[in-house]
Amino acid sequence: MFHWEQTRDPHIHVRLVLKGGGCENMSAQYSLPMEIQGKRADRDLEGVRACILDAVWKAQGKGCGPDSSALRSAATAPPGNEFAKTPAF
Repeated sequence: MFHWEQTRDPHIHVRLVLKGGGCENMSAQYSLPMEIQGKRADRDLEGVRACILDAVWKAQGKGCGPDSSALRSAATAPPGNEFAKTPAF
């Protein structure tokens, strides 16, 4: 993934963030309202909470250690995905 920002700085700053060996991307995407484990999750904080807990539960044991997690809320995926990964840089 590449991330850049326009700036007036005359220098270019480059950072390399290496991915650990054996790690998996455990991303999950939800569209509320929906049913999660037999319960209705609506477009409210409890629905968002249900989505987060469901995603964490499903990811356990499949990715790297829990060194980072990000939550994004957006109308479409691309801007939200970029925002969610920005802290890594």
